[in-house]
Amino acid sequence: MNGFEKLLNEMSQEISCMAYSFKTYRTIQHKGDKKILNSDMYFWTTVMESLLAQFFISFAKVFENGKKVKKGENLSIYFLLNLAKKNISDFSKEALSKRKKDSPNYAENTYELLIQDIKDIEEKLELKNDLIGNIRKYRHTNIAHKDIKNIFTRRKIGVTFDKAWEIICLAKKIEIFLFEAFLNGRKFGLTNKKDFQNYCLHAGTRKFPDKYDQPTIDFISRLTLAHPSIK
Repeated sequence: MNGFEKLLNEMSQEISCMAYSFKTYRTIQHKGDKKILNSDMYFWTTVMESLLAQFFISFAKVFENGKKVKKGENLSIYFLLNLAKKNISDFSKEALSKRKKDSPNYAENTYELLIQDIKDIEEKLELKNDLIGNIRKYRHTNIAHKDIKNIFTRRKIGVTFDKAWEIICLAKKIEIFLFEAFLNGRKFGLTNKKDFQNYCLHAGTRKFPDKYDQPTIDFISRLTLAHPSIK
């Protein structure tokens, strides 16, 4: 496996972990059976806090953009984009032909990634800087530390469920964009909802549907049926 592909796979796992922990937390919070949640309060409180903590840990890794990322010491989505720019020749038809050596003519009609393509993605990320910063701030002042000012003022950070999911989906789209360009020589459209849905539907182990609340709801329902004290 190529070094870039290995790093991209690592990032893919982190993005998926960020998404699954976030969605599962929200599903239990809003659609879980209150009786079963309250009957085993200590267990579910631990589960919920663990899911939330995992989301913020993965989020911090995916969107880290500090000195260590710039030095090439820490993996993040920004690091991958910088690496792709520095090694743009790895996305050429010639490089793709070597990776697809079992299919000699595969690369003839494929797309070669341009530095401008990566710059366009970076611009889309820049548009989300405030949102990313707000989530980081919440993690710092509420999850990793307890900011006393927050306790007394109950300051809001301006992050809704939909906005958080939007930034998670953007990370996944960037991952798909890089996978498609590197492995298949295709240009994935970040703004094309149909392309995103179709990709996720046929992505095998990398499935990333927008709505996967039902398995969590079904799991809680089975617990409800199995719990002797819940009617």
